[in-house]
Amino acid sequence: MIDKWKKLAVGMLRAKEIQPDFIMFQDADDLISRQLVAYAHANRLSNGWVIRRGYQWMLGSAWITLDNNFHCGTDSILNTRLITYPNDLHPDSVAECVMLKFGHTTIEPEMARRGTPLRALPFRGAIYTYQNGENWTSYDTSCRRYGVKWLLRKLRSERPMRRSTREEFSITRV
Repeated sequence: MIDKWKKLAVGMLRAKEIQPDFIMFQDADDLISRQLVAYAHANRLSNGWVIRRGYQWMLGSAWITLDNNFHCGTDSILNTRLITYPNDLHPDSVAECVMLKFGHTTIEPEMARRGTPLRALPFRGAIYTYQNGENWTSYDTSCRRYGVKWLLRKLRSERPMRRSTREEFSITRV
């Protein structure tokens, strides 16, 4: 995790140079919607968004799961006017940056506490992929482990992946 946060800090130093309108950290195992950049561009005055609705997808599967309680490392998009960029990689400088100080699970409440709340993104903005070698999660989909209620909930949210979804998230093969 030390390596990950150091790389994110280096990315923030680079972002300071190029001055983007928004910042979003993306995990290697997540895919983002093609709609995201156009939406952010059209809403430049927004504080930013949290992705609350997304998908879960086992790499290579022809099926995708709707996720209406989305939580992953790629879920917060912040307007850069709300960010203090680090000046260097010194821990004191890095600690001043909200994106680096707060993890993805705490950015939303921290921004609300500061009076700059994030809104829910109005579309499914990301896909959390699993069983791809990039994440720690290995889903055990056995009914014995999770039970009948889990299986019924999963069946209600499981869908064949549509061509439009593959195109939106740049998935070339299933």
